[in-house]
Amino acid sequence: MSAGSQGTLTANGDSFPVKVTAVGAAPTDVSGLGNGIRVDLSFTDPKVIPPVTGVGTTVKVEIITGPDTGAGLVLPVTAIYSATDGSTYVVPAGAAGSRIPVTVKENIDGWVELATGSNLREGDTVVLGMENGP
Repeated sequence: MSAGSQGTLTANGDSFPVKVTAVGAAPTDVSGLGNGIRVDLSFTDPKVIPPVTGVGTTVKVEIITGPDTGAGLVLPVTAIYSATDGSTYVVPAGAAGSRIPVTVKENIDGWVELATGSNLREGDTVVLGMENGP
């Protein structure tokens, strides 16, 4: 996501077009919420702005992060492990101790898209989340 990305903010069942105006470079403390990346939005149609509501209102923001490139390998995020050097991998089912290096591209709603060139192939079976890691 970057400045200029388009999206939709939904509040109380109504949708409003938005544009990303700035994206923070590093995680910062968000009072009362913990750490996060700041994303500033503006409404693209000044005539269609949601009414100001009180604290605690729940909104949904969907931002288009890039073109839909079609089919790609996607796994549940619980199948992805990280090594101490920052690399990521999956564990093939039935091969405890083995690792298949992968490169994570997108992580959306608990599903991770793998970058082209990852060593996992369609149809490979992998281990999902282990309590103490593989």
